[in-house]
Amino acid sequence: MLMLQIAGATFVAAATGWLLTRRRRCCGRPESCPRLAPGSRFLARCIDSPAAAGRCRWALTTLAMRLLREGAVGHALACAARAAQAGHPGAFLVLSRIHAEMRNGKLAREFLRHELEGSPRSLEAWLALGDLDARDAEYESALLHYRRASECDPSFAEGWCAMGRCYAALDAWNDARTCFEMALTRDPGHLPTLHSLGLVLVGAGEVDEALALFRKILDITGPNGPLLARLGRLARAKGDYRQAVVWLSDAMRLSGLPEFRKDMAELYAEMGQGEIAEFYRTEFEKEYVV
Repeated sequence: MLMLQIAGATFVAAATGWLLTRRRRCCGRPESCPRLAPGSRFLARCIDSPAAAGRCRWALTTLAMRLLREGAVGHALACAARAAQAGHPGAFLVLSRIHAEMRNGKLAREFLRHELEGSPRSLEAWLALGDLDARDAEYESALLHYRRASECDPSFAEGWCAMGRCYAALDAWNDARTCFEMALTRDPGHLPTLHSLGLVLVGAGEVDEALALFRKILDITGPNGPLLARLGRLARAKGDYRQAVVWLSDAMRLSGLPEFRKDMAELYAEMGQGEIAEFYRTEFEKEYVV
């Protein structure tokens, strides 16, 4: 029964790919399509040559991913379906990726389940299922899939980060913090994870810890407008107005984004300096208020 379902799904994928290539007026075969990169056309020719038959079971899925990156969705879909019909490794993952990018979540999930039938501990498949759920704001379901991914490979930092993002979306700040800290034990110093942990600390109201963490990031990356503005807002929340003025002034100097003037207006208003606050409010409105 499963094989019949797989055969039906891959046949539909192949037919859909052919229709997309016709609709976009592409050549019927990728090796002769002038819209594709030379490397992709060369790989397509090599795959179909008698000398290459059976030599590389990854070649079709590799070609499908290349075609997808080049925007040749129809060719990619047909190529991945051909790989799935031939039983090539990773073909269902590629078919799922293509359908996910086409916003067809139902078929994307179906192909991932086919992948998991053959590889129950496929880290990529569990992560992809979680990503589909998270994209649809189904965070509880996403967490179940991300946990399975982490069980497959507890050392994989992205699995913990994915769970952290879900917990943060649910305002479960303590759980989110735990996940990001677990990720950092596996990949210390990873800046996106450090930044995410800082945002979680802000959400949890841990201003002092968040401030210390973002200062650490500043030491690593050097100054930039958005980071200095965040430090300025945290200093303001802590009541350190003098330091907040320094950081926000540097943020304006480096990036010139209008919203930083609004931050300065609110800061000076909180400090009781109405004239300066009004100046920055006027400057902000010149840029942002129609």
